[in-house]
Amino acid sequence: MTRGLTLAVLGLALAACRVGNERVDFERMREQRRYDPYAPSAVFADGKAMQSPPEGTVPREAESSATPPAVSDALRALGRDRFAIFCAACHGAAGFGGSLVAANMRGTRPPSLRTPRVETMPARAVFDLITNGRGRMPSFAWALAVRERWAVVAYLGTLRQGPTVDTGAVHDSLLAASFGRSTP
Repeated sequence: MTRGLTLAVLGLALAACRVGNERVDFERMREQRRYDPYAPSAVFADGKAMQSPPEGTVPREAESSATPPAVSDALRALGRDRFAIFCAACHGAAGFGGSLVAANMRGTRPPSLRTPRVETMPARAVFDLITNGRGRMPSFAWALAVRERWAVVAYLGTLRQGPTVDTGAVHDSLLAASFGRSTP
């Protein structure tokens, strides 16, 4: 394309952004008319802005989280990866509860995931805890897909099977011990 043609196309594009002598107001796109959830509405026959879902609707997540996937090496590897990203910051690299974040928390610190109480939790309870959060722990449903949450549950099962020997686990257990927690 020649320089003259390029300038002509650019000029036409800029001219299209103007209506008469005024620029198009893009702010109006951000501030569109809308209904508040419980406001009345003339659009629907029942006069409500907020409508019930159609009969027979099943929440997308409820259906897909009902049955955990079969545990495999690939699922555990995914769980280890997601655990390192989302869980280890508070619970420690090996789940002992020793992390820099935990060391700097005031009040109740994140629990060790290697205690008998946590180790005997059913998989569904752990999944629900990851999904909904509890206490200081937020819900991770926004960040972890259903399969990824089940993967973390599967990975936690491998933590229960025995000690790990990587340097992160050693650091985690030493920090946890300095908090007065027992490590297996």
